[in-house]
Amino acid sequence: MKKLLFLIPLILLVFGLGWLGRDLYQKRNLSFDYAQNKNANPYAAFLNEVYSTIQTNYWDKMSDEQLVNLFQLGTEKLTGQPLGGTYKTKQDFEKMLDKDLKNVNQDKKKEFTTQLADLVLSNLKPFNRSRLYTQKQEQSLSNNVNNINPEVNDYQTLGVPKEARSSAIAQAYNEKKPEAQQELVQVEKAYKTLSDAGAKQVYDQSGVEPTMDYRFIGTDFLYIHQTKFSPTTLDELDRITKKYDIPGGPTVLILDLQNNIGGSVDLLPYLLGPFIGPDQYAYQFFHQGEKTDFKTRIG
Repeated sequence: MKKLLFLIPLILLVFGLGWLGRDLYQKRNLSFDYAQNKNANPYAAFLNEVYSTIQTNYWDKMSDEQLVNLFQLGTEKLTGQPLGGTYKTKQDFEKMLDKDLKNVNQDKKKEFTTQLADLVLSNLKPFNRSRLYTQKQEQSLSNNVNNINPEVNDYQTLGVPKEARSSAIAQAYNEKKPEAQQELVQVEKAYKTLSDAGAKQVYDQSGVEPTMDYRFIGTDFLYIHQTKFSPTTLDELDRITKKYDIPGGPTVLILDLQNNIGGSVDLLPYLLGPFIGPDQYAYQFFHQGEKTDFKTRIG
């Protein structure tokens, strides 16, 4: 292909979910080795780990006084009572926890602990971007990031077995006449996945749906609409472009990111590389006052 057009009206959305991924560290990596700390208070230990994880991984610098204040405000909101005393240091925080947990009934300690952790996380800027996830919510998020919908089976949607040939898939699609618009959209989606050999192989192996719609415009333009970014996006783009990079094929590629819901910022250097060349600035990562530049890459 000789020319590349890159439509990026919503490219900032790539950063959106990328920041969200960093904000989710609190939800995925909180663990405590109770077997080696049998005498420790598990509720206090968990909140201590939340505290330490925020200080280590949160994008902005937070002093002990700022973080302790968040926990203090959260405690006061949950208990409806002001806390007596002044709390500014990590040691003050631990004393505050010890005092608070002693005043909570044993059967309410777990609920109090999780609510307090979630309240503190949700009040980190940007607000409500960091939360405490259950395992079910974490799996749902993982499915969304990877573009997997466990509630939908494309083969069942078209009414064909997994070993069906392309001709049988096409025939089943042509015979489907759903009346409801939602069903029609699902049938179209299933057909796009299963009628493309590469997309079908990925779907069979991992359940990952395609993130790209593509079609010809005239004779020279290959139009690709990138709907979201998932871990398979770069392979998908490579597969599609190689498929049509043939003699007599399209000479112009249009990559459209309109209405793209975002994805992992880690993909950005590889995505921009073929368009603006290698070793160009892709984005800058800011963490607690330090800036790290990431440049475009090819291959």
